Amino acid sequence: YPYSNKSIIPAINELNSNFSEGTWTPELTAGVTITQGGGYYYKIGKLVYCNVIIWINTSQATDEELTISLPFTSDHERSYGTVGYINPLDDFPNLCVGIRNKDNKAQLIYGDTSGATATIKGNQINIAIQFTLTYVTT
Repeated sequence: YPYSNKSIIPAINELNSNFSEGTWTPELTAGVTITQGGGYYYKIGKLVYCNVIIWINTSQATDEELTISLPFTSDHERSYGTVGYINPLDDFPNLCVGIRNKDNKAQLIYGDTSGATATIKGNQINIAIQFTLTYVTT
């Protein structure tokens, strides 16, 4: 065999030393608060995969852009993920979650048939948000 177990073990040990997983409670803006749920992440080296499922209270929501904090700061200005659920879903065609700056804030972004995009504001949603996002951290 061209490879021995001795050459594989250091690589496995290095991978394990660069792996972490955990939970965090996302912070929201625009007067939106979390009533239940949170986020879970896996981090392998600089690659972060996170999943958020939160139930929200929008009784104090404003018309400011809604941002959702992430567990780590992004190293790229553009990263996008999948929104699994938002209420009302039908009001937002081509919906995704995205990072638009090198920071730890995600936004819910949608587009229309003309190609224009917009960011969801706090007073445009209610009940719950679920999304997954994979990005590179600093």
